[in-house]
Amino acid sequence: GMNGIFMQSSELNTFADFLLRHQARRPPDHLVVEYYAGETPETAKIKHGRAHFGFRYNLFDHLGITSTLRTEKAKQMPICYEDLGVPIVFPVEAFKPKDCPLDDLWPCPATPPEPRVVWRPPDWKPPPNARNKGGK
Repeated sequence: GMNGIFMQSSELNTFADFLLRHQARRPPDHLVVEYYAGETPETAKIKHGRAHFGFRYNLFDHLGITSTLRTEKAKQMPICYEDLGVPIVFPVEAFKPKDCPLDDLWPCPATPPEPRVVWRPPDWKPPPNARNKGGK
């Protein structure tokens, strides 16, 4: 786990210290979610209002089937550019397609910045109740 994490370099030492202090309590790919979502009093203080984002697509192919967390073999994981959501990632870190049907990051802006480059197939129609109306 833990592929695709982006954070400011100024926060790396704090994050590394957090992982070292808590590695016996939870696996590192679970700790990273606790850390950037501010799920505990300690991590909420570290987060201090910082936003975290969820990307719509998986960017890495998962190679293993043996888990360090459980005895059964891992379930089928999404391959590159398949949707990356619950239950593969925790709800707090997952992209929310209903909130951002025309975007790749969650949370998304209510009004996307202009100009915006959007590719759509010629026969594409926006989903019903699409909040984000980017593209033509």
